[in-house]
Amino acid sequence: MNEPANNARRTGPALEAMYQFMLWLIPTIDKFPRSQKFVLGDRIEAAALDVLDALIAATYTRGRDTMLANANLGLERLRFARNGTSRAVGRHHPSAAVANLRYLANGTPLRST
Repeated sequence: MNEPANNARRTGPALEAMYQFMLWLIPTIDKFPRSQKFVLGDRIEAAALDVLDALIAATYTRGRDTMLANANLGLERLRFARNGTSRAVGRHHPSAAVANLRYLANGTPLRST
């Protein structure tokens, strides 16, 4: 039996999927341009680690609703960041990356002035 499927039986499929995502994410962030790696890359990595932490806590706790809600919010932030970083890293529209960075940092979208 392959290793990820075996681990999913022990820890749960969500936790195993997030772990596999992290194995892909870390080397991918290392490929970001230097100008984005230490700003967006660090934020994305921190958000992903927060999701992993919430899933670990939910796996080993009976009252897991709050932890799963936090993990879900973190996943939404990662999805939002993915859309902006693909543009920012591709150098198409850096302001999208700034808006996504603010959202990752505190959960509020950038307000236009």
